Amino acid sequence: MMFCSFCGIEGVQKSICDKCVAEKDIDEVITHYFHRGYPYDVIVGLLEKREGLQMCVRTLKRRLRSLGLKRKGNTEVMDDSELRTIIREEMEGPGSLSGYRSIWHALRLRHHIHVPRETVAKIMKEIDPAGVEERKSRRLKRRTFRSKGANASWHIDGICFHFVIIDK
Repeated sequence: MMFCSFCGIEGVQKSICDKCVAEKDIDEVITHYFHRGYPYDVIVGLLEKREGLQMCVRTLKRRLRSLGLKRKGNTEVMDDSELRTIIREEMEGPGSLSGYRSIWHALRLRHHIHVPRETVAKIMKEIDPAGVEERKSRRLKRRTFRSKGANASWHIDGICFHFVIIDK
């Protein structure tokens, strides 16, 4: 079972559910792949594999230009306070340990906001200067685990999938 890449519904056979197939427009698909950050050649491959649509990179670039999407110089004019609010929300919760590159990437993927990385770094330093210094010096807060007994707590590292059994 898979998730629909457009609406996120679980339990679809392909990468897209029947509801989204009926509603989707090729420009929406191209825009979706563009905002996910895929390179042009990968977008062309995905269109051919998933949508059955053959297109060359030059045609894709022309379509993107007609949609007003471009890789460089795509910075949006956005209210500074609104951008600060979004960055603050990203920094709370699971993004609390993220650096400016991760926050910048989340802005592009989740919010479709294209701003320079330097702007994100500057705003993050204004919002949480102590956190920025901790990230820069690589002195992040480590979590403390408490265990009820031997073999009671298991930790899975999400990157390498190492199992650590904590006995205290």
